[in-house]
Amino acid sequence: MDYPQAMSSLGSALDIYKNVSRTPPPRAADALANMGAMFKEWAEENKTLPAPERAQILEGASVYLHAALNGSEQMYGEGHPMTGGILRVLAGVCDAQGHTEDGRRYRERAEANRRGNVEAEDADAGALNTHGTSLIGQGLYDEAHTYLERALRIRKVALGDQDFDTSTSLLKLGILFQLWGRDGRARPYLERALSVREQICGESHPATKLVRENLGLLDI
Repeated sequence: MDYPQAMSSLGSALDIYKNVSRTPPPRAADALANMGAMFKEWAEENKTLPAPERAQILEGASVYLHAALNGSEQMYGEGHPMTGGILRVLAGVCDAQGHTEDGRRYRERAEANRRGNVEAEDADAGALNTHGTSLIGQGLYDEAHTYLERALRIRKVALGDQDFDTSTSLLKLGILFQLWGRDGRARPYLERALSVREQICGESHPATKLVRENLGLLDI
């Protein structure tokens, strides 16, 4: 990924949303979370970064994530999945900076948020999928994975492996891993989704073609 170019694009988005230093509107909070998560990923993936530059990138991640957290807590509340996703990424940034106590506190809050949303016995697969998709849009891939996997488990038990809604959960997980740059993990989910949709909808149905198109992107 071209991180500097991605940062420039997100920075332009923030300029459009305006007033991000006070109460960020939802789009600005999303962009802030995305920038923070991307800064963290940049620092983790580029092993050749000089220490001062890595420290600077991590500090940028911290600034953006704290602003995003403030906005998410004000707009959505402490228990919302977006808040939990930001807390978890922020914990990782604190750990990388050597601020282990801060990292522990953020991680504990993130875990409490996750338990409240994901592990409830009456958790709704549709809502979990919606939250997971939203978290993908904010670049919070780790947290999105938890929600989408939970939705898939619920649907497999309630509906079985050969249900259309189950194939939707498989597709969402495949797309998540594609966006995450983990094509090897995306393929099994997309192949399973394609098999289900071919049986239910037929090979020429738009829903089937959508999965096939995503599979084709893995070979580019």
